[in-house]
Amino acid sequence: ARLVVLILHGFLMHPVADPDPPPQTQFRGRIAVETTDGSKIQTVQEHNRGSLENPMAREVIKAKFNANAEAFLPADKAASIRSVVADLEALKNVRDLVDCCIA
Repeated sequence: ARLVVLILHGFLMHPVADPDPPPQTQFRGRIAVETTDGSKIQTVQEHNRGSLENPMAREVIKAKFNANAEAFLPADKAASIRSVVADLEALKNVRDLVDCCIA
């Protein structure tokens, strides 16, 4: 199992191996929090967002792309990539997409 230790806003997160790991074809998310008073809160997402079992709506995918792309690219560059990808079936040459991403 892959374990990661995160320090987030001053809180140390201690990784724990999943006691009931899913098959390698499934990506599960689990978080368990123990508060300072000893209370425990846990939630599990059996299938990651965007999987066949937990699909994302087109508008959610667009919003996620926009948030990620526009954090690193000018808005016009992100819009250009989004436009090419939105009409991917009509793309005659993949080089057009590559050029759009690196130009």
